[in-house]
Amino acid sequence: MTHDVKKKNDTDFRAKEFQVLVATESYKVGTHSPHVDNIFRVGCMRNLSVIIQEFGRAGKSGNSADRFLLINESKDDQRLAFWTKGCTKNEDELLIEQFVQSWWRIYSIYTGRYLN
Repeated sequence: MTHDVKKKNDTDFRAKEFQVLVATESYKVGTHSPHVDNIFRVGCMRNLSVIIQEFGRAGKSGNSADRFLLINESKDDQRLAFWTKGCTKNEDELLIEQFVQSWWRIYSIYTGRYLN
């Protein structure tokens, strides 16, 4: 999308011209749209700060908010391979470590304990 189209979509969403917005991780870090009550995250995040930022967008109106994380191990492994493609060895190691940390926390929800 062009910058102008993105800006119009953001303005329309904030004005409640539509109720559902599908976006990438890069959608307006720090966006403040008080009417957001549900967040659906598809796929494991690159690192924990991404999920904190995304999930933090919901419930700012004071209403209760729900956040959902939909994961698929094989697809998320493919995402990691894409994210690390063309990286230096140091960048690759850092991305893998951050991704592993994210997965450990996700699995802790299901197992009831932090994996290490």
